[in-house]
Amino acid sequence: MNRWKITLRYGLVFMLGLVLGMAGSHFALKHRFARAMQDRPAAQCKMMMRHLTRQLQLTKPQQIEIKRIVDTQLKALSDVRERHQPEVQAIFQQAEDEMKTHLQPEQQQKLDQIMERMKKHGPMHGGRPPPSP
Repeated sequence: MNRWKITLRYGLVFMLGLVLGMAGSHFALKHRFARAMQDRPAAQCKMMMRHLTRQLQLTKPQQIEIKRIVDTQLKALSDVRERHQPEVQAIFQQAEDEMKTHLQPEQQQKLDQIMERMKKHGPMHGGRPPPSP
């Protein structure tokens, strides 16, 4: 009986460690990705190049050419985001306004608080994209 208790305890400690390790890895990766999105496009390029270099085993000459392509792509994406940012914000605002028509005043206030929190946390946490500079 004593042996089973010890085995069970070690098993539980192992499982707890496994769960905590997985959760920690998830949050670390999520944080790393969120940071890269904030520092774009330079950090995005660095992260993408690191991934492509590792996965494709790129040589130094290939890395130079691929980096040039990735830089161009990220710059073009950034330009598109910037051009369409007002439209995206208008869509979010329209949805918020429509929701409010179906809510009671106290619910509208709660929605305002939710939307404000989402604005602070940004798109990685379900918030609105940050305004264009």
